[in-house]
Amino acid sequence: MLGNWSLGDYTKSQQIEWMFEFLTEVVGLDPNKLYVTCFIGAFEYNIPKDVEAADTWKRLFATKNIDAEITDMGPKLTAIAGYP
Repeated sequence: MLGNWSLGDYTKSQQIEWMFEFLTEVVGLDPNKLYVTCFIGAFEYNIPKDVEAADTWKRLFATKNIDAEITDMGPKLTAIAGYP
C-alpha cells in the first residue's frame, strides 16, 4: 500500500506520477496488473473523496492505453467485509 504525503515542495499529482513511473519503468511492473485505491471520503465528517488522486491515476493509466475505471466501492466493501 502506498500513501502520499510530502515533506518537500511537490504536489500530490507529482508524487503519483513519480510513483507510477517508478513502478512501471524502474521496477518493471506491468501497469495492466496494478490496482489503485483512493480515499473515498468521510462525508459524515465533511471530508471529501480524493478526486484529484483518482483523476491523476486515470490520466496516467491512459498514457499506457489502459482505460482505468473509477468506481465507488465504500458501501459495497463494508457490507462484504461484515463491518457495521
